[in-house]
Amino acid sequence: MTAAALSDRRLGSVSIPCLARDLPAIKDVFTLWSDPRFFPLTSPDCPKPKLVIVYNNADGALVAKTQALYAEFSDLHACFDGIEIVSAGLKGDRDLYARYTSEAKGEFGNKAGPNFLFQETMHSTSEFGLYTLQIELDCIPLYANWVAEVDNMLLSEEAWVIGAPYLGETPLDPSIQFHINGNALYRSGSREFLTFVDEVWIRNIVMLSKVHPNLAYDCWWALQMARSDSGLENAAWHLWQEYCFFFRHSAFVVNLNVGTLQATQYTDVTDNLVRKGLRPLFYHGQIMPQVIALLHEDTTLAMDQALATLEQDSWKGRAKPREDASDSYLFLADLLEKHHKVRPPRLLLGEGFHRPEGPSDVYFPTRYVWSNAPDLHITLTDVREDLVLFFRDGRGRDLHTIPDLAFTLYKQGRELPCDLEIMENPSFGALRLRCKDIKTPGLIELKSTIDTFSEANGNRVLSLLFFEVGCTLKRSNYATI
Repeated sequence: MTAAALSDRRLGSVSIPCLARDLPAIKDVFTLWSDPRFFPLTSPDCPKPKLVIVYNNADGALVAKTQALYAEFSDLHACFDGIEIVSAGLKGDRDLYARYTSEAKGEFGNKAGPNFLFQETMHSTSEFGLYTLQIELDCIPLYANWVAEVDNMLLSEEAWVIGAPYLGETPLDPSIQFHINGNALYRSGSREFLTFVDEVWIRNIVMLSKVHPNLAYDCWWALQMARSDSGLENAAWHLWQEYCFFFRHSAFVVNLNVGTLQATQYTDVTDNLVRKGLRPLFYHGQIMPQVIALLHEDTTLAMDQALATLEQDSWKGRAKPREDASDSYLFLADLLEKHHKVRPPRLLLGEGFHRPEGPSDVYFPTRYVWSNAPDLHITLTDVREDLVLFFRDGRGRDLHTIPDLAFTLYKQGRELPCDLEIMENPSFGALRLRCKDIKTPGLIELKSTIDTFSEANGNRVLSLLFFEVGCTLKRSNYATI
């Protein structure tokens, strides 16, 4: 195919950014794609994109192994116009990916590796067509013929970046909550876009890395939006005015941040999108490798069945004894297993609560939030069902029998009746409000007889832990938490 013909293709390539150690995961993805349920291309009239694998750093031996692996999957050759294997040649601070730290660890930021790998992927795919579909190894298709469906999406598209917003319920920092996930379509065949990537996008990330060391390439534009101020007419506002037309949200990728215990949230989100006339094509998230393994084991499973199986098996495993788990934590596991499908009203957390955390795959399969205050504020946004707030007394394994504890609830100065139940494990309790008593959404004040936290050897000891069961704990936009 001539260079001119290549440049005329809308979907010119499917690109996979990865690390040198990812060859086994690439094999898993190729195996999934070879399955008739997820075969990339079945429409004979759709142009074949190039398959481009971009390693952070690959020597000749790794390139040869990757080529040999692709040769094993001969059925995929009918879907792609060959394979290109690229080494970004990243070294030192340019190849850094430092997680779980707020301190700057390198000259170009803690996520310099993924950021520069993205930049190289854009340049490496520029010669194969107008757009590249960048999908990571934890982003998997829902149906067969997804190449043709993506190609059809691009028939009249002019945006530079087309990708998924975050649709999960675990809170994100406000500066990045509207980001477009990196598994997206990029107009890498456009000279203007490549200039923007080099001179604006990556350059800005490097400049901001001293202040925002954990800034990733797919969160940079959201940060610019959050920093924009039309009143001050700052630089971020002018940048947004100039380039906002080139970024577009799309539902073709469902991007969530959930553990195996919440796997079916993907199905819930998808059903909601489909009801709106939208068609998701991919799922992205940390549990996708486990979903791939289930789909490999049972070739009759549909995607929603695989997710349900993963979640069900995870809940079953939750009750199994662990050497490092106390009886109290096992009680919590059983309690959540019984109640995790309950759907009480949705909550906004106000004064007295700390930032929501979790879910955790260790002990807490739901979001949870600490409180150390006797006076708490919550806002109910849905009162169609009763509200149940579970809590426990103590921190870590230092659990205590709940003392003589009383709650008084007020709504617009009116006291609400509530039931306080101490569970069979006396470290846990449940506060229950009936929807007929709540009546309407709004702010509720909770006053308790719990002592505030104390300082013991310089360590803060917190008293109450509320955790989510069916409802959604979110930070309030107007209250300090």
